[in-house]
Amino acid sequence: RDRGKLIRYAFSGAGLLVLSSLFANVLNFLFNTYLSRHLSFAQFGVVSVISTLTFILSLFAGALSMTANRAISYVDGANPGAGAVFFRSKRFAVFLASLAAGFLWIFFAPQMAGFFNLADIVVLVSFAVAIFAAVSHAYNKGYLQGTLRFGYVAFASIFEAISKLSLAVFFVWSGFKDFSALAFPGSIFLAWLASSKFASSALKKEEI
Repeated sequence: RDRGKLIRYAFSGAGLLVLSSLFANVLNFLFNTYLSRHLSFAQFGVVSVISTLTFILSLFAGALSMTANRAISYVDGANPGAGAVFFRSKRFAVFLASLAAGFLWIFFAPQMAGFFNLADIVVLVSFAVAIFAAVSHAYNKGYLQGTLRFGYVAFASIFEAISKLSLAVFFVWSGFKDFSALAFPGSIFLAWLASSKFASSALKKEEI
C-alpha cells in the first residue's frame, strides 16, 4: 500500500516537479562534463562566465516566480479564476520589463566584456536573450505553480535541461565550440516558449 502511494505521488504533478529537478541536475552534470572534455581552457572559461551569470539571473527570476506564485495562489484560492485574471493583467508589464532589462544589458555589454576579459562580445550580448526569456519564463512558472499545474512546470524544467545539453552537443559537433556558451540563453529561450505554451493552454481551460 505504501509503495502504491509512493508511485502515485511520483507521477502526480508535485512528484513530477521533484523528479524533474533531480533529472535536470543529472543533465546539468552531463553538460558540464561533456564540455569540459571537448573545449579548451579558454572556451570553457567563457562557458563558466555565462554559467555564473545564469546562476545570478536565476536568483532574480526565482524571486519573481515565487512572488507571482504567492500572489496568484492567494487570489485564486479566494476566488477561483481570479489567478488567471491577475496573470493576464500583469503579463504585458512583465514582458516590457524583461525587454528593458535585456536592452540595458546590451548597452553595458562592452563594459562587461572588458571586466570579464572576453575578446568576443557576441556571447555576452546574446545573454540579453537569457535575461528577457528568464523573466517572462519565471512569471509563467509563477502562474502555473500558483494554479497547481506542477506537471507543466516539471516538463518545462526537463525541456530546458535537455535543450541545454543538446545545444552544447550541436555546437561542439558542428565545429562552433567558441559559441558553446550560447546553450544557456538558447535553452532558457526554449523553456520560455514551452512555459508560454503551457500558460496559454491553462488560460484556455480557465475560460471553459
